[in-house]
Amino acid sequence: MVWGAVADAFGLRLAFLFAAGLMAAGTISVRVWPLVDTSRMDRSTVVRPDPNVAFQTGTLTGPVVVRTTYSIRAGSEANFIRAMGRVRLSRLRTGATEWGLFRNGEQPRTFEEIFVVASWDEHLRQHRERLTATDRAIEEEAKMLSETLPQTWHLLPADFDEQ
Repeated sequence: MVWGAVADAFGLRLAFLFAAGLMAAGTISVRVWPLVDTSRMDRSTVVRPDPNVAFQTGTLTGPVVVRTTYSIRAGSEANFIRAMGRVRLSRLRTGATEWGLFRNGEQPRTFEEIFVVASWDEHLRQHRERLTATDRAIEEEAKMLSETLPQTWHLLPADFDEQ
């Protein structure tokens, strides 16, 4: 619609020249905002076991909130936050729609990673199809900074219609 309006107002030739200019600007912008180099990334798929839930859920059930608690070693907090920045990109690439890292106000070395996935099926795809070996290495780097094994919970919507 936009190009039709531009062509209608200024003519087809000017609309094509403007489009070509935008394409050239997009090409030049790669110097300022480079594309992510994935040539050294291990893209082999890593399969995780499906999460265990205590009740039956449909594949379309959602949204799903995944919460993981980390207890970080003293003095490692800054390294953990940097590592979790890379975890964030991995989660968003594999299907999370929202992501956050929170620090416990009462226990400052306890961190909560919380991310949202649109449905249970999408979360299962994260486990079965979308995780790469590089993603796994990024997660392991963050987990190595935890004093204890991180604990993960899957929060599913409560169905109030069945009451």
